[in-house]
Amino acid sequence: MITKRIDASILLYSLFVMVIITIIIGSVILLSYFNHVERQSYQIEKELRSNVNSGIALMLGDSEVIKYGETASISLFEEEDANDLITIRKELWGLFDQYYCEAEWGRFKKEKIVFAGNYYKNDESIALYLTDKKNPLCLVGKTLINGNCKIPKAGIIRGYVEGRNFEGKEFTEGETSDSDTLLPINMNKIQQNELNKILSKVSSNFDFEVINYDDINTNSMLNSFYDPTIIVYGSESFMIDKSFSGNIIIVSEQDILIEHGSELQDVLIYAKNIFIESGFKGNLQCFAHDTLSVASDCQFKFPSTLATINLSKKENMSQLKIESGSSIEGTVLQYGSIDKKFSMPEIIISKNASITGQIYATGSLELLGNVYGSVFTNAFVLSKPSARYINHLSDMEINLGKLPEWFVATTLFDDENPAKIMKEL
Repeated sequence: MITKRIDASILLYSLFVMVIITIIIGSVILLSYFNHVERQSYQIEKELRSNVNSGIALMLGDSEVIKYGETASISLFEEEDANDLITIRKELWGLFDQYYCEAEWGRFKKEKIVFAGNYYKNDESIALYLTDKKNPLCLVGKTLINGNCKIPKAGIIRGYVEGRNFEGKEFTEGETSDSDTLLPINMNKIQQNELNKILSKVSSNFDFEVINYDDINTNSMLNSFYDPTIIVYGSESFMIDKSFSGNIIIVSEQDILIEHGSELQDVLIYAKNIFIESGFKGNLQCFAHDTLSVASDCQFKFPSTLATINLSKKENMSQLKIESGSSIEGTVLQYGSIDKKFSMPEIIISKNASITGQIYATGSLELLGNVYGSVFTNAFVLSKPSARYINHLSDMEINLGKLPEWFVATTLFDDENPAKIMKEL
């Protein structure tokens, strides 16, 4: 019998090959496992993302599914499954509806917050709503009204002011119908944005971090809407010359001056009086108790709100004035006790100013600029050196047709329109 001796180097080489093969096989198995986990994670995240979008869509389509200030956990389907459970919440952010939805499974979590509203252009939208105080609407000069109108039973007639008559062929381009004696209104949105209501939140310190404005030692402050709200407070008047963005409420018991170089995005501002310097640019919501004054050449980008809200039952002395060259994409609102004479305008939109969106005035409105959207008011005032003319419009345009298709805002009254997303946060 012949035997052969195996060289030790061959054994060593064989062991090396076996180790390499084992590593390769192990790597393939490990790679396959991680690939499976990755695919599973991707699928879970995809389903959670879909559930979050479904939750937002549910709130947009059904305003009664949840009330303001409530949080609820619901199942998206009739057969309850832990994977299909979502948490939804509905809040007011200024005049905007804020919808929150969260979907969670194990270590995975998806959240989404949007601003939403149900004011946008459709076949039933109203360009002009003038309440019926038994006075007709008088048009003078080159005045254009495009869209459906609700007007007093006295109708629309040609006005005559300082030697000028109406120069158009048709009074309106759209259907007209009779208006009511009062404007429609959603009082919840009004009451929640009154200065005293906000000051009560400051004093309660509940669910909010309150920072004194004088204690801020940085030039900018950013707070995500996924974090608790920060209230920046001052008992005295102050000037905003910093950058504020996100989930921040700025409050003064006196006056606030917004400097033209300040950078403000999505924040809420409340004060007794608010003054905005010429040249300011930003998007925000301002609520004054008495006076809100916007100087010339300001740009309030979508979505913005400028409002005066005074719930006092005494005579309303508030005023909201927008100077020439300024533009607003959003809502201009005045709410207060109604002066039956309507002799003094509570909102003044100067010539060459423009509003893209909606104007809502429970008092009287002097409209010299153009509105690309809708106007709701109890009365118009046209001031001339010789006299003030009630329910007169002269040389201006209310044109719902020029409201952009993408524009969405909140209505200031109960509306059956389903909501649409205004902005994703």
